[in-house]
Amino acid sequence: MNETVRKLENKIREYEQTIAALESQKTRLFALMDGLPAYVYLQGPDHSIRFANREFKDQFGDPQGQPCYKVMANRNQPCPRCRPFEVFDTGKPIKWQWTRPDGKTYEIHDYPFTDVDGTGLVLELGMDISERKRQQKERAEFEHQLIQVQRLEALAALSGGLVHNFNNVLMGIQGEASLMLLRLDRNHPDYEHLQTIQDLVRSAAGLIDQLLGFAKATPNQVEPTDINRLIEATSRVFARARQDIRIHKTLQPDLAAANVDYGELEQVLLNLFVNASDAMPEGGDLYIHTSNVTLGENDVRAYHIRPGLYAAISVTDTGIGMDEETQARVFDPFFTTKTADKGTGLGLSSAHGIIKRYGGIIKVRSKKGEGATFSLFLPASRGQAVSA
Repeated sequence: MNETVRKLENKIREYEQTIAALESQKTRLFALMDGLPAYVYLQGPDHSIRFANREFKDQFGDPQGQPCYKVMANRNQPCPRCRPFEVFDTGKPIKWQWTRPDGKTYEIHDYPFTDVDGTGLVLELGMDISERKRQQKERAEFEHQLIQVQRLEALAALSGGLVHNFNNVLMGIQGEASLMLLRLDRNHPDYEHLQTIQDLVRSAAGLIDQLLGFAKATPNQVEPTDINRLIEATSRVFARARQDIRIHKTLQPDLAAANVDYGELEQVLLNLFVNASDAMPEGGDLYIHTSNVTLGENDVRAYHIRPGLYAAISVTDTGIGMDEETQARVFDPFFTTKTADKGTGLGLSSAHGIIKRYGGIIKVRSKKGEGATFSLFLPASRGQAVSA
């Protein structure tokens, strides 16, 4: 009898040890599931959530027996295309992505799973990849900016060589015409034609100067300049020409001075104002804003300039806007959407060349039918601004 009792006691102890070991494994398993940086849940064929880890509850709340479509999508009926049900149908795992209405994006893995009672379930594991997607988008934008900068640099280099050669040809024509005029009487029938040739050469030389502004490597006389004062003066001139455009200025009082050539930057601003004006043939609003901005390494990497303090200028119009294709080419020499009698396509390319030579940035942001914003960033000067 005592021997039988001892055997029973040993069996009970072994059973208790087994139970304790199973509980320990269960605790460890649940701790592991709760420690995962991903949500995990088990879905039944009736859409019920049979199990959910801590990350799932943090992301969507405690399911409390509710179906997945209610907890995760706030729907009152199953989703039109329930991806986990593909696993029920095929018995094969799938991988897909899901973006919530709040913008969070998940990489999801669904696997077939058999419960202890033989019930077929789907185990879903979802990882929040929103940050990864954001970084991928930033990297794509950076690569696009880099390609644009490299393309414009190549165009500037090509333009520089062609322009100098073309300028030599023009000077030759000018010289020959001048010599012929010296030998002809003013009453000669060709005298007026030769003067016309000289006028055309001078007009072409003006275009050459704009191209050289886009391509040349060194700016004119630069000095610390009060950008706000320059904007005030330039906008007054423009306002007299287009009284049907309302100008709104928000200028930061302590805006940093920038090392620029007053006349060149005036040319850039007038180009931007005229460009905005052409986009608003029936009138509209022009918003000019200045501020001090600190650009970091990520902001300037594509432009090969230094991070630091910049004087920022934005010019926004309420005009017709631009599509993506136009934006991609807007700084190209000779590119224009205007008719031949209204534009040469050199204004914005010249502006780009000038700002680039100052070690700055010029960018455009626009949507068709929603106006456009040109943003300029000029390196802040440590010197005191001088009067123009």
